[in-house]
Amino acid sequence: MAGYGLLEQARSQRQQAERTGLEITRALATAVDAELGRAISVLEGIAVSPALDMADLERYREVMRRVLQSQPEWITLTLADADGRLLADSTDGVTSAPVPMVAEPESVQRAVSTRRPSIGYLSRGPGGRFAVPVRVPILRNGEARYVLSAVVKPDVFVQVLARQQIPENWVVSVFDTANLRVARSRRHVEFLGAPPAPTLARMMAQNGHEGTGLTKALEGDEVHTAFSRSRDTGWTVAIGIPTAAVDEIVRRSLEAYGAGLVLSLGLGLGAVVLALRAASAADAERERLLQREQEARASAEAASRTKDEFLAMLGHELRNPIGALFNASQLLQHPRADAEASARAREVVARQV
Repeated sequence: MAGYGLLEQARSQRQQAERTGLEITRALATAVDAELGRAISVLEGIAVSPALDMADLERYREVMRRVLQSQPEWITLTLADADGRLLADSTDGVTSAPVPMVAEPESVQRAVSTRRPSIGYLSRGPGGRFAVPVRVPILRNGEARYVLSAVVKPDVFVQVLARQQIPENWVVSVFDTANLRVARSRRHVEFLGAPPAPTLARMMAQNGHEGTGLTKALEGDEVHTAFSRSRDTGWTVAIGIPTAAVDEIVRRSLEAYGAGLVLSLGLGLGAVVLALRAASAADAERERLLQREQEARASAEAASRTKDEFLAMLGHELRNPIGALFNASQLLQHPRADAEASARAREVVARQV
């Protein structure tokens, strides 16, 4: 019965590890969505500039350039027409004639057709660097006339993972909607842009938006895995907890109990008194095993509280919409702002509030 109890304890600990991992992936997916949402808010804030109404691309590029200086995690800002042809770049300037965009045009078309912000796939830009395009359509008279894009470095999502202080032997990955790896808590550069490990890819394909199970990390070690896919952005966060770490406490308990049992049987053959003492020692051992189980459970619950601490951090991120509110208020005070631009600015204020 003690052996059966220990096996049940091992099973329970593995299930608790997967539940904890799933809760952390949900929190991390929320953090990734918040980072993407912050970029969208900044883009929406400068989408109401009157320079676009006057087709003054040089003036609007100066606005883009100032915004880029305040966003070190961005590579550049670009402005394209509704056909996806590049009109202006905050780093290269205004083009003499529209040229086709070379990096990930699908998200441009999606932003134009839906008239909603669009998150592109991880792709290599003209400079050969991986980046994620965040697109916002600029509407005029209800139609998408331009598409404003922020080219975001994958490093920003590595920083999101680092802020969670995940244990070093755990592994966390962030994937875009094409299941391309955008960030990884270890060996990030080496696996940037790679697909999930085969076992993880199968689990993600079979379980919809969330799932748990055993997989193998890219390094080959077996991990208890949980993943969560955001319903807002379609991005996925997956976490792997080494099975060795989960089973370590159980293994020590089994070894200690097994040694005690062998010793008890040996002493029982020699003398009844010694056998009784051995049984008493076994009772004490069971108490220690129970204490260890409670310590393991407390450790798992502490890991679960990481989620709550992280959600508290999200409150700090509420400052991000303030940038959009500030830009809209500046526009409302601009002496050359017409009624249409002022109305759009008020819409931005209402939406961000």
